[in-house]
Amino acid sequence: MTEADLSLLERWLAADHVIPWWGPAPTGEQVAAHYLPYIRHEQPVDAYLIVVDGAPVGYLQVFRVSDWPAFWPQGQPYTSEPDATGIDLLLGEKELVGHGLGTLVIRQFVNDVVFANPEVFGVLYRPWGRQPFVARGLQKSRLRGPRPDWCPRRCDASSAAATRP
Repeated sequence: MTEADLSLLERWLAADHVIPWWGPAPTGEQVAAHYLPYIRHEQPVDAYLIVVDGAPVGYLQVFRVSDWPAFWPQGQPYTSEPDATGIDLLLGEKELVGHGLGTLVIRQFVNDVVFANPEVFGVLYRPWGRQPFVARGLQKSRLRGPRPDWCPRRCDASSAAATRP
């Protein structure tokens, strides 16, 4: 993801199907203030575009849970796995939602990018709150671990499928 992609991210964050999960539509200035530090590697979040057939269709971010302690109050599941990697995802193009694309993106991204880093020993995700569909995507992608919110490095990664809208 580059600075040139911020206007696209702003459009996606203002989409009716994204707002319930990511909050009120931000201004361009708010998007830049929040996401430029990720793009410039000034904050410990890796930002990616989801690209299908050469066209950007969504956003995915990856972070080490322990880098964001303010987001994980004591007693929440994340604090038991502070060295895990967390992910957030949005599909910005509404017509692609509900066809299994998120599942495929999560499965491929976790296996090919997240677990390519030998320091990552697992992916943690919230099965509640802002993005319950990420949890469903991980579960449907068959990335399974010992808990419903946790996929260790050696989780079952059998195939998943998507349908074209």
